[in-house]
Amino acid sequence: MSPSKLRQSLQKARSTAQAADQALKAGEVKLAVARTAARAAKKKLKQARAAARATRKASKRAKQAMVEAQEAAKSANADLARITRKVAKAAESRATAAPQKTARRKPALSTSAPARGVRPIPSHPVAGTPARSVSLTVKTPADPGPFPIHRSRLQGDSPASGGDDAEGAA
Repeated sequence: MSPSKLRQSLQKARSTAQAADQALKAGEVKLAVARTAARAAKKKLKQARAAARATRKASKRAKQAMVEAQEAAKSANADLARITRKVAKAAESRATAAPQKTARRKPALSTSAPARGVRPIPSHPVAGTPARSVSLTVKTPADPGPFPIHRSRLQGDSPASGGDDAEGAA
């Protein structure tokens, strides 16, 4: 081989080696960039998984809270229905009570009493407001009724009529 051809082939080999070296460096740079991108993607995936896990937990908690709220609402509705039935039953038993069960009232002592010998109901001892109407049915201890009446109301003692409570109220 002649020296010029040898030089040419050497030059060619060098340029090929340089191109390969440049390609290798470019490949390494690309590989580093790809590794960085892969690391970032892996981090994002980890965060997304954690967020999904938290969302599932929150969703589970929300579902549990909803179920508990529904159970509480059912229980409250059942209690309300039971109390409504009880009150309706008590009202019905009051409406159908025999007339001989009602307590007899004392005759009126004041001149300002309404007709039929019924005294006005004294004012409430605490609030100072007159009670509107009080049913004077006698109740047995087994069935006190939804609205118990104080014994002094049944006996007619009040500060207005000069009864036993006049000293206590003064």
